[in-house]
Amino acid sequence: MTYTHRDNFENDLKQGMHLMFSNLGVKIPIKKNLDDMLIDYLTINKKLVHYKKRQVFVSPELEIKLQTHPKRNEVEQIKKRLSTGGNVNFFQSKKLFQTKFHDHLLY
Repeated sequence: MTYTHRDNFENDLKQGMHLMFSNLGVKIPIKKNLDDMLIDYLTINKKLVHYKKRQVFVSPELEIKLQTHPKRNEVEQIKKRLSTGGNVNFFQSKKLFQTKFHDHLLY
């Protein structure tokens, strides 16, 4: 099979996007066509929570609720990662690829 320069470029671009998504904790199938992968990239790129240290404030009411909440560990991990500048993108919804969906974690 003979590859053109365009095929090599498209394959390299797909591999690069797949690696970037994987590093962010987002799973994307490598077998998607390039157009779909580029749309996913542009959609997700606007929704990423960028790594930076943040001050995290939790209301006293929420602190009380978290003591018995089933997702307490996840919330504690998110708080810790936000305060240290870590990656929280893999905590976002599976609907991240939907252009009209906005995950509350971003806000």
